[in-house]
Amino acid sequence: MNAADDESADVRYLTVTGTSAEAGDDGETGGGNRSSGLIIPYRVMTMEAAAGKNPVTHVGKLYQLMSTDLSRRIVSEIADIDAAECLLVSQIGRPVCDPFLADVAVDAHALRPATRCRIEQLAAEVLGNAAALTDDLLHGRRQVF
Repeated sequence: MNAADDESADVRYLTVTGTSAEAGDDGETGGGNRSSGLIIPYRVMTMEAAAGKNPVTHVGKLYQLMSTDLSRRIVSEIADIDAAECLLVSQIGRPVCDPFLADVAVDAHALRPATRCRIEQLAAEVLGNAAALTDDLLHGRRQVF
């Protein structure tokens, strides 16, 4: 069940297969169309292609870019961290800037409370800038591949 379900109106967004493919909205594109341009085995990645998707509400597009931005900022702005992976999970009915789950994994020798706090601040900044990201995409200031 998702947040858009309305039991009182007998409206449920369930499908036979559990995907939008049965409604003709499968959004298939080439396997190399990642926002980073890379296919990365053994690393967190999405099967969504960012190109051609709605830059206002398509979380497959926006979350790829936001998670990449957040990972890069964490590594470049926090000296103790050598690598970062970010996973953003949406839920129907939630705003883009408020993912159901935001998970950050970092490669660090030790994660001090201040470092954790800074990661949370960076995540809030990146998620809070969803409108600016959309504006950049709409005006061609940001590439998706």
